[in-house]
Amino acid sequence: MPSVQSLAALAALYQAVSATPAGPLNTRDKPAFRVNQVSAGFKAYQPPAVGLLQTYNKYAKVGAVAPDTVVAAAAAQQSGAVTATPEGKPKHICQFSQPHLTPF
Repeated sequence: MPSVQSLAALAALYQAVSATPAGPLNTRDKPAFRVNQVSAGFKAYQPPAVGLLQTYNKYAKVGAVAPDTVVAAAAAQQSGAVTATPEGKPKHICQFSQPHLTPF
């Protein structure tokens, strides 16, 4: 009498042998679809201390008070631009690549 394991193995082997591979899809008759790319919008970088201070100010109506360290850190944030100036000779193979040091 055959065991359950051998019957299960025989059934799995039969299914594997009798399975027909899928042929190529006929995509000529199907309508095409398009996914349009949408801009997410520009979000400027905001330093964490400024965001934390804004959160404290938002909840000031319910008694939230920003600590002095957060106020000082938010006030110390600089806004503006820095110009990168090439300095020195390149130390690597590419002669057109110069290191750009930007003090801030």
